[in-house]
Amino acid sequence: MCEADRYATALPLTLSLLGSGELLCHQAAAVLHATHNVSADIVRRAEAEVLPDANGLWPTDLKGRLVRAVLRIESETDPQAVEDRHAAAAAAAAPAATATTSSPGRPDRPPPGTSDC
Repeated sequence: MCEADRYATALPLTLSLLGSGELLCHQAAAVLHATHNVSADIVRRAEAEVLPDANGLWPTDLKGRLVRAVLRIESETDPQAVEDRHAAAAAAAAPAATATTSSPGRPDRPPPGTSDC
């Protein structure tokens, strides 16, 4: 039910192209999943930019184009969003401060060939 609401409220072009047969179900699902955390206004602008050329695209290619369009549109609309995304990406990429690196894949064990005494 939530997906139907999202198509109706935030993805009207996707819904229209799906209904006319110009977009396939797996492509529409890719649009939905690529934009699920994006505001309706930004999504509509990205739809208008990307979907006219979406016929024949693989879902992963369509998703990639949408994500790039969303990032660009958000950046133009809200420059602070760029800094927030970079900070979040840096925080996610940083190693956890509490994890030990004594053994690859097993932080609770010492490296092979060493003693834990």
